[in-house]
Amino acid sequence: MGARGAFIFRADGNAGLGHGHLVRCLTLAAELERQGGHILFVVSEFGGALRDRIERRSYELIIVPSGATLTEDVQLLGTTIHRMQREGEMPLVILDGYGFDLDYQRAILKSGAFLALIDDLAATSQVAHLILNQNIWARPGSSCTSCLH
Repeated sequence: MGARGAFIFRADGNAGLGHGHLVRCLTLAAELERQGGHILFVVSEFGGALRDRIERRSYELIIVPSGATLTEDVQLLGTTIHRMQREGEMPLVILDGYGFDLDYQRAILKSGAFLALIDDLAATSQVAHLILNQNIWARPGSSCTSCLH
């Protein structure tokens, strides 16, 4: 995918979860936008300052309704992916969070989108096209027991 690609970030952040997931996604989004990428955020929980940062950058923002189940969450994401595909874009979905289980990941893959996962714990199996673990202790293959090859 070139720099002019479409990127959907799915991450949450608040006082309870922390803000690290959204902050690192915002950092990555800024660079992808600088290179010409179309940026969209799908979030369910985040604080006012983070919302302000997203809105200041004029990124497209979709809010997952409060109390939505994981199934409803991924259905909303799937609808967003399909809309972008109809508009001629093939998005890369970037997940950053601990609640995106294998069923959630498989649903994204079923939509035909590319999937990247930021996984700093390396604690569960993943099925993404790309796994990013930025920790200094990370080793190749340590985040993935069932990745696509």
